[in-house]
Amino acid sequence: SKGVLDILIDLKKHSKNIFIIRGNNEDVLLKTLKKSEERIVKLANRYDIVSLFNFEGRRIELKKRYRKFFKKTFHYIETDSFLAVHAGFDFKSEDPFCDTYSMLWIRNFKSKKKAQQNKPVIHGHKITSFKEIIKAVKKEKLDIPIDNGCVLGSKNEKFGRLICLDFTHKEIIWQKNIDQEIYSML
Repeated sequence: SKGVLDILIDLKKHSKNIFIIRGNNEDVLLKTLKKSEERIVKLANRYDIVSLFNFEGRRIELKKRYRKFFKKTFHYIETDSFLAVHAGFDFKSEDPFCDTYSMLWIRNFKSKKKAQQNKPVIHGHKITSFKEIIKAVKKEKLDIPIDNGCVLGSKNEKFGRLICLDFTHKEIIWQKNIDQEIYSML
C-alpha cells in the first residue's frame, strides 16, 4: 500500500542499513509499466494502488518517488550470516544467483549447503504455518520461511501473521492481521 511504501521510503532516508527485497508483486508492477495504459489502470484498480500514479498529462506514470524506490530494490541480499530473498533460489540452475525468475516465483526449492555457503536462506512467498516457521528458526535450518499468510486474515490460528525475523537474536516478531477485525466491526 502507499502508506507502507511511504514509511519504507522515509526509513531509507534515515538509514543506510535498510535493504528492500523485490517480490513478485513489485516485479509485476514494474513490468506492467512497460505495457499499455489500459493494463496499468487495471492493475492499479485491482490492487488498490491508484494513489501511486500520476494521471495528469498525456501518460499514466508511476510517481517518481515510487519509481525510484522500486528500481532500488534487490533480488536478494547476502550478509555474513544469511541470504534473504523473496521466494528462493533454484540451486539446480547453473547460476542460481542470476536466476531472478526463481528469486521472485519459485515455491519449492531445495537447500544446498555448499551453494549457500552454509548460510540459511530466509524467504517468503510460500505460506507456511507459524509452528513450522518457529521450528525452522529454532533448529537453525538452511531454509527459513517467514511467510505466514498475513493476507489470509486471522481466522485460522496457524496463519495470518506478518512475520519479522531478528536474525541476530533468533527472535520472531509478529503481528496478527488486524484488517479483518477492523472490517468485522463495521
